[in-house]
Amino acid sequence: MKMKEVLRLLLMMLWLGQFAMAQVPFPVSGGNAGDLLSDPIFRKAIALRDNFYNEHAVAEFRRIAQAHPNTEFEAAALVGEAQELHSWANKAEREGDSALATQLRAERDDRWMDIAERYPDTKYWFQARLGLIRGESQGMAELFTEVGVPTVEDIRVGRVSRIKGESIPIQYRTYILGTYLGMGDTDEEKVRFLLFVRQSFPDSSALDRLQYHFLGKIGGYETFDDTLDVTPATVEVLSPGLGSQVSPGQASLLVRAYDGDIRSRQIDLGSSAIELDGQDILSDCILESQIDAQGPLFEILTIRYTPATPLSPGLHTYRVAIKEAGDGQITEKIIPFMVTTTPPGPTTETLPATSDSTLIIREPHQNEGANPRLHLKKVTGKPAQVVVGFDTSGIDTTGLTKASLVLDIDSTQNVTGWGNGRAIRAQRLLTAWTEGNGKKLGLPNNQQSSGSGGGVTWFSPIDSNISNSQADSAANWNGGASYAAPSTAPTVTIKNHQSGEVIFDVTQDLLAGANHGWLITRDQDVGSQVTFLSKESGNPELAPRLILEYGGPIASAPTGGLLSQLGIHSFTNKLHPITGPSELRSIKQLVQESPTAILVVEHLLTETTRTSPVLGLATRVAYRSWVELS
Repeated sequence: MKMKEVLRLLLMMLWLGQFAMAQVPFPVSGGNAGDLLSDPIFRKAIALRDNFYNEHAVAEFRRIAQAHPNTEFEAAALVGEAQELHSWANKAEREGDSALATQLRAERDDRWMDIAERYPDTKYWFQARLGLIRGESQGMAELFTEVGVPTVEDIRVGRVSRIKGESIPIQYRTYILGTYLGMGDTDEEKVRFLLFVRQSFPDSSALDRLQYHFLGKIGGYETFDDTLDVTPATVEVLSPGLGSQVSPGQASLLVRAYDGDIRSRQIDLGSSAIELDGQDILSDCILESQIDAQGPLFEILTIRYTPATPLSPGLHTYRVAIKEAGDGQITEKIIPFMVTTTPPGPTTETLPATSDSTLIIREPHQNEGANPRLHLKKVTGKPAQVVVGFDTSGIDTTGLTKASLVLDIDSTQNVTGWGNGRAIRAQRLLTAWTEGNGKKLGLPNNQQSSGSGGGVTWFSPIDSNISNSQADSAANWNGGASYAAPSTAPTVTIKNHQSGEVIFDVTQDLLAGANHGWLITRDQDVGSQVTFLSKESGNPELAPRLILEYGGPIASAPTGGLLSQLGIHSFTNKLHPITGPSELRSIKQLVQESPTAILVVEHLLTETTRTSPVLGLATRVAYRSWVELS
């Protein structure tokens, strides 16, 4: 390292330790460090810059800085000067004048250091730090850690999936967001960064960028015209049901929204609204996004919200207003529901596996999707492990008390090598995989088949051609381990000669969104083996299954839930009390004391009688008269 570079590094270390004590002599506006360059006083400098008169542009930026000392114009001019020195140096390098390029880059770094020292804790300081780092990954990670936000690598590998946008200092927000949006080498990484940005900065243009990324891959930029999309977004409220009854701790919201293929307007979360009893809750929602660039739906957005504290008994209302991007339409849903302390009875639901297979490291491109058995063992000294998947898209987790993943041991196969008992675990998978139709492991030759088409292998979640013995996929998921979340289910101990069911408690996985099933592995890579029955075993009752236990049924029909508790017996021209005048008066008082309740119930009446306008009008008139009577 040259002496000049060493001195520059020492100076940088000196101001890094002291910048927090400095004071900026003027209030700093919001936005980017370059926003002020649109002011008329920079008109000449910008014209010179845009026409590649680098030396004259630098001189003009310096003149402006000297003419406006201790103002934000000075700060903006210094930023313009540093950026123009950078452009000038690159031009000199292209023209073969390395000496001039070196000199200009040294002046650029001096200017960035000057800005960082004079304007600490501002957008100008952050822009200068970025200029000094020049995209170097370690420096970026240190800078992001310094200002208290996730690093790019944290998001790339899935360590961080969401932060509150307001937790990012406002003066750095635009630059940090821009950095996140520029990341992702593979489609999977780009989607991961999209999800992070969608959840942390809902008003950003992340989805627009991803749309154009995929449009560029499949062609058709010239055919993209979102003004042709005249259909509003589809919004499905999966829970709570309209007018349903829930317990205080089971009032979670689950919404699915989507709006057409890649050439359609997509959902603008920044202009959308989600409210509980009139209070905005969008920033507290958990968002999940499924992207299919060539499918009929480009993005399926799932929105989940669970109140931080149990809701009080009585009437509550969710409002979901999802807006399309640009000048698109708004789709609005109002969901009234009643929180009650009456405990409902328990219910159980069983979901059969939709896919299962064995992954074999010894045969990394072999598919076992149609095998009647699932093997957790060693195959010629190398491990084999199991993947199982379920269709969880329609699951309502409201009131879910327990979710159990159940596998049945094949009684015809020996369970050996487990000693006094060793642990196996279930880990939630984070990426989609395809079952496939191959079958070889443990089968007679006349029953074996390599299969055809796509399928899961040790190497890939979706090998496009399982009929050969080579990789037909760029994604190496390392037997699922590279795309498996840390286990939340307690491990299960397997012992020699064990039989019957093996059960994992995957409740937390399901609440977190187990869209891609589970990976079943051993804690220790030993010579033990256990074989489970797959869904192709011919015995559906012993195939892998997911058992869901709920605290009790949640009514979805409005006439038997909320309306009954409001004293309305049936939809006729007259409204009848449930048990007598005293109960009717108490219900009326409850409604009269809440204008929101009055409107919500009327909305519910309108929705329920939509197919009969005459009945709807008569019912609303009777309802209003009933509310107004003292």
